[in-house]
Amino acid sequence: MLGFNNRIGITIEKDCADNLTNAEKEILNIFLQIYEYIIEEDIEQLSKFISKAQINQIIGKEISKDEWINDIKQEKIKYYKIDINNVKISNNKIELSNKVRVKYYEYNGCWEVNNYLIFEKEDDKFIIKEILI
Repeated sequence: MLGFNNRIGITIEKDCADNLTNAEKEILNIFLQIYEYIIEEDIEQLSKFISKAQINQIIGKEISKDEWINDIKQEKIKYYKIDINNVKISNNKIELSNKVRVKYYEYNGCWEVNNYLIFEKEDDKFIIKEILI
């Protein structure tokens, strides 16, 4: 595993990052920054990336950015560790399989989940349009 930031518990298999285009690497790096902000609960930085995002939780519930941010602030949702197993990037969409150690309200555990983020380019910067987390 190639650790992009082991200090916060994000790892990614090396072959997941090989052979990516520059745009795909940019999207992957933004994704990794976002998870770093989630784990570190850096709400200010996280808000910059998801300012216009539609957020869908893995349980099937759509929530507002403010609700999600508030749940993170109040530690109703607490992310501890993310191991990324598979990454697919195409047409400004990143899909990945990962193992997440998270506290979700009263549930505490580790789950295999499939996430995706859809990016759009605005003023030469990628921003998140939609996220399943």
